[in-house]
Amino acid sequence: MSGGGLVDSDLTALAPLLSTAKLLTSIKLARNTITDEGVASLCHALLGSQVSLIDLSFNEVSMEGIPFLAKLAKTNRRLKSLNLKRNRIEAKEKQKLIAEFKALGCSIEL
Repeated sequence: MSGGGLVDSDLTALAPLLSTAKLLTSIKLARNTITDEGVASLCHALLGSQVSLIDLSFNEVSMEGIPFLAKLAKTNRRLKSLNLKRNRIEAKEKQKLIAEFKALGCSIEL
């Protein structure tokens, strides 16, 4: 689904399917127009999942979306890799986020 022109409403529509996809281990949503609202829908759908990798690089995610991702990392200990390169996260926040997610057992690329 990378580069597919996805927006937040698409993730809201996909959420019921994602929440039942028990064998899904990675989600690649790079190069779309996903914002914090879409991240909230995605994370809620993945709370009981097997997902170990999420790629949201080149989207519109800001610091407001981070609590949803952190909650997912806390509840889904399988999540090991999160890519948020080229989003709307300020440089001054990056080191703090790297440490926070590392403590949760999840590497984060910013």
